[in-house]
Amino acid sequence: MLPALRPPNERNSAISDVATRKPKFTQVRTVSLSGERSAARDIAAWSASLIVIAASAALIVRTIWLLGGGFDFTDQSFYLMLAQQPAGYELTYGLFGYGLHPLYELVGGSIASMQRVGALVLVVLGAALGLVISNRTRMDWRRPAGAQIVAVSASLPLAYYLPWVPVPGYNWIALVGAIVLLIAMLLLLEAGNGYGSAATAAAAAILAIFTRPQTAIGFGALYVAATFIVDPAPKSSLMQIVRAAGLTAMAVVGIAAILPLGILIDQIKEYIAIFGTTHPLHFSFVDQQLEFLKTAWFWLVCGAILAFVLFSRLGGKPVSNRLTVLVCIVAPIISAVILVRTISRLDEYRIGPATGILAFCALSLACLRKEAAPRLIALLGVAAFIPWIATLGASAAVRPQLVYYSGISSFIAVVGVFIAVRQNMVAVTLASCAGLYLTFSAIQFGLASPYRLAAPVAMQVVPTQMGWGAELKLDSITSEFITKLRNDSKQGGFCQGDAVIDLSGNLPGAVFAMGGLMPVFPWISAGYPFSYYFAQEYLKRLGQARLARSWLITAETPNTFSRQELESLGVDFAAYRLVDDLPHPVDGTSVKLYAPLADRSACEQNGMRASQEPR
Repeated sequence: MLPALRPPNERNSAISDVATRKPKFTQVRTVSLSGERSAARDIAAWSASLIVIAASAALIVRTIWLLGGGFDFTDQSFYLMLAQQPAGYELTYGLFGYGLHPLYELVGGSIASMQRVGALVLVVLGAALGLVISNRTRMDWRRPAGAQIVAVSASLPLAYYLPWVPVPGYNWIALVGAIVLLIAMLLLLEAGNGYGSAATAAAAAILAIFTRPQTAIGFGALYVAATFIVDPAPKSSLMQIVRAAGLTAMAVVGIAAILPLGILIDQIKEYIAIFGTTHPLHFSFVDQQLEFLKTAWFWLVCGAILAFVLFSRLGGKPVSNRLTVLVCIVAPIISAVILVRTISRLDEYRIGPATGILAFCALSLACLRKEAAPRLIALLGVAAFIPWIATLGASAAVRPQLVYYSGISSFIAVVGVFIAVRQNMVAVTLASCAGLYLTFSAIQFGLASPYRLAAPVAMQVVPTQMGWGAELKLDSITSEFITKLRNDSKQGGFCQGDAVIDLSGNLPGAVFAMGGLMPVFPWISAGYPFSYYFAQEYLKRLGQARLARSWLITAETPNTFSRQELESLGVDFAAYRLVDDLPHPVDGTSVKLYAPLADRSACEQNGMRASQEPR
C-alpha cells in the first residue's frame, strides 16, 4: 500500500519553513588582527624608548659623579677665585665672577659640589627644552617619542665637558643663557604666551650680560628675528619686542640694585686705565669671523639648502618632487658622512661645525613633510646660529669655542629628525642613539684628555684638602703637590687668607689651593703679548708695602716669568726666604714658594689673620 500523500499546500509550507529557518551557530570569540599589531607596536616603541631613557640617565649620572675630581691650576682656578670674592679685586675682567658668586655661596665653597650643580643645571634646562619642543611638535612626553626627546634633550648639553673644564665659568653662563634663549624663542609659537616668552628672553639677556656684551647683543638680534618669523605682522611683533626689552630693563635695574655698583665701577675704571676699552688680546673681529667662515663654509652651505627648501614652501606650496628627491638623497648622505667622521676623529675643532651641519640637514628633511610647520622649522633654523653668536667677543678662534654649545646643535638635529619621521619609531630611536653616542664620545674625550691635568679623570681618586676647607679628588701627583704645599706653607708661618702672589703667571691655582688671597687681580697670565705690561701695571697697583708682606710663587714652566724678568719689574727676592721647591705636577719643572721676611702677626684661632676672610 502506498503511503498517503500530503496535500500540495502542506508540502509547500514545509519546504518554505526549511528554506526560511535561521541557522543556529555556536558563538565564537574573535580577535582583531589590527589590534594585536597596534599593541605589539606600542610594546616595541616603549621598549626602545625605555632603553634610550635608561642610557640617557646613565650618561647623566656618570658624568655628574665624575665631576668630583681634577684640578686645573689655570682657568679653573681663575673662575673659582673670581667666584669666591668678585668684589675683592681692584679690577675685573667681565662680570661673570659676580654671576658665579651665588652658586659658589650656595655650595659653601665646595668645588666638587659647584661642578656637579653646574652640570645639573644644564641637565634640568635641557629637559625643560625637551618638554617645550614636545608641546610645540605635538609629541606627548607621555608617549614613546615624546619621552625619548625629553630624555635625550636632558643629556645633550653635557657635550660642554669635551674640553673638561668642569668649574662653571663664562662659557657655562653663556651656554645656560643660550638654552634659555632657545626656550624663549620656542615659547613664541604658543598663542597667548607673549609675556612668558618675553620674561624668558629677559633672563637669557641677563645671563649674556654676565659673559660678554657682544653675546648679549647677538642674543637680542636672534630673538628679534624669531619674533618676526613667528608673527610677521609689524604691530604685534614690535609689541612683543617691547615686552622683552621692558622686562630686560627691569631685570637689569634689579640686578644693579643687588650688585656693589661702587666697587664694580671702580673695577671697570681700573681695567680701562690698563687696557682701554678693548680686549687685552688685540684681535680683529672681522678677520676672526672671516677665518671661521673660510673653515666652516660647508656649515653655511647646509644652512642655505634649508633656506632654499623653506623658500620653496612660501605661500603654502608643496615642495616639488625633484627637490624632494634631491634633499632625501643628499641630506642623509651628508649626515652619515659627517657623523662617522666626527665620531671617528673627535676633537674640539670638529664637533661644533659638525653638529651644526647635522642640524641644518635634519631640518631640511623635516621641511619636506606637508604636516611640518614651516615657522617652527624656520625658528629652529635661526636657533642653529645660537652657538656661533655665543662666541662673539671672545679672542680665541670660533671653531674650538663652538664645542661648548654643540649640545644645542645636536638638540636641533634630533628634533629635525623627529619631525621628519615622527611615525617611524626606528628612525626616531636611531636619531636619539646618535645624539647620545655623540655626547658620550665628547665626554669620553674630555675624561681621557682633561684640560691641563696631570692625569686622566679616571685617576683623580685621592681625596685632598685644599682651598678654604674644600675636598677634591685628585691624582696622586697633584694631591702630593698640594698637600706638601699646604703643610710646608703652614709650618713656614702662612695663615689662611694671607696675601699670596703667583708671579709665575701660570699657577693661580696654587694660591687658591693654599687658602691664600691674591690681591689686585687673581691671575697675571703669562705667555701673552700683554703679559709683561700687565705685570708692570699689577705691581704698580700692588705697591711695595703690600708686596713686602705677600708670599710669592714662581715657576720654571715654559711661558712663565723668569726670575730675571721679575727682578727687572722690582721684585727683590732678598726680602724673602725660600720655603718650598716642588716639582710641577704636570711637567715636573721647579715651583718655588717664598715667605716674606717682614714681621707678621700670629694666626688667629681659626687659622686666619684678622680681617682676612674673603669678601
